[in-house]
Amino acid sequence: MKNVIYSKYSNDRADKFKIRTDIVEDLENRFVRKKALTQEANTHINDIYENYKLLSEAYKGSKICINKCHRIDDGVEFEYIEGSTLEEELDELLKKKRYNELVNKIQEYVSTIETGIGTGKFKKTKDFIKIFGDVNLPSSLRAGDINDIDLVFSNIIVGRKWNIIDYEWSFNFSIPFNFIIYRALHYYMYGSAKRHEVINLGLYKLMGITDDEIVQYDIMERNFQSYVLGTLIPTRDLYTTIAEMNINVQNVIERERKNSYKKTMQVFYDYGNGFTESQSYKFIPEIDSNNKVKIEIPLASNTKQIRIDPSNYVCIVNIDSILGYNENYYSLDAITNGLSLSEKFILFSTDDPQIVLSDIKLNTSRIEVQLEVQMISKEIVVRLYSLLQEKEDQLKHEYYKIEGLTKEVEEIHELKEQISIMEEQLRNKEEQLKNKEEQLKNKEEQLKNKEEQLKNKEQYINEIHASKGWKALCMTKKLLGR
Repeated sequence: MKNVIYSKYSNDRADKFKIRTDIVEDLENRFVRKKALTQEANTHINDIYENYKLLSEAYKGSKICINKCHRIDDGVEFEYIEGSTLEEELDELLKKKRYNELVNKIQEYVSTIETGIGTGKFKKTKDFIKIFGDVNLPSSLRAGDINDIDLVFSNIIVGRKWNIIDYEWSFNFSIPFNFIIYRALHYYMYGSAKRHEVINLGLYKLMGITDDEIVQYDIMERNFQSYVLGTLIPTRDLYTTIAEMNINVQNVIERERKNSYKKTMQVFYDYGNGFTESQSYKFIPEIDSNNKVKIEIPLASNTKQIRIDPSNYVCIVNIDSILGYNENYYSLDAITNGLSLSEKFILFSTDDPQIVLSDIKLNTSRIEVQLEVQMISKEIVVRLYSLLQEKEDQLKHEYYKIEGLTKEVEEIHELKEQISIMEEQLRNKEEQLKNKEEQLKNKEEQLKNKEEQLKNKEQYINEIHASKGWKALCMTKKLLGR
């Protein structure tokens, strides 16, 4: 006999989805059972079993293992699988601040679950619209025929295989693959306050989900929740439905006190002996409605350099202008210990960001600076530097490709020049050949004239020989014995 050791009632749903989940055990093993709480929910229970068969076929031969399911008299029964969930593994990486490994693990998740998706494209069907709404999504999105949209990290137990322990919300019609990833990321990032750092890592874009998709997926998720709940309001939402928002003033004051040091600016003067704390002053700047800070720094005549520390924390600084005044305004160039993202934007990855102004002209009485300072988390800086490094590597790769193409182009130009020279030589040869042919033609003409002259002379001689006078002369010579 199997004894129930745990039960969970999912009854804050529409009647057709109200079920009970039990963990039961006998003398040797534990099992998980799902049973309908209403007559209408029996169809939902039957769908779970049918989806088990479809998902098992879709992920056959892959790293994914769908938790075994079989029918029982009043529901379905699953294996009870123990082990660490993917969510717990990600939390451990987050706790150790190993952000790159966390991102890589999520990328492994994407590549693992996509093995069961196939190569089909998204098609908006009537069933899709009924559950997720008539959202505006391109048909070029990749989509599977059978989709477990609840492939969240807590539903995956990681081992030699990745075991999917719950697939209650599976649908056998086209759904964008990126929506499944969106849900997994969304419920991980916002599922616990301890994961607030993850929100700033830009995971949606890193996993290939666009801003436009996020808007549509958010609508899809709200429509899906409405479909599941029907007219009910879940207990978790009752407080926000009936209560006004509470603000813990003490927490706000404490948070501002802890963060105030980050907003402090400091100006250093160098009178020839470098920058020192004794030759500096601190202040909390006033920020205008456009989040801009305007600073006016008075100068003594012997000031060599000025250093501005815009914050005591990692930040991005947008420098609008730096002007010196010596009866006329002039621009000053800045030297920083940050990374220039553009002409004006500078990323500082240190808690001691510095902006140094050294090209101060004679008789400058003051320096006016206008800038904007945006604090960012150190985790974002780590990811930004990683992304910038990737971009730099890509640019280097492109540069080497262009360099190789340039070399090929130079070789082609060189070949063209050689061909041009050979063509010129060929033209000269052709011209010489043409001259030779002309000379030969002239020689042939001269020969023809000579032959004509010779022919005329031969004819003349023949005429002489045939004349009576010549014959008489020959007779006379003969008679005379000559």
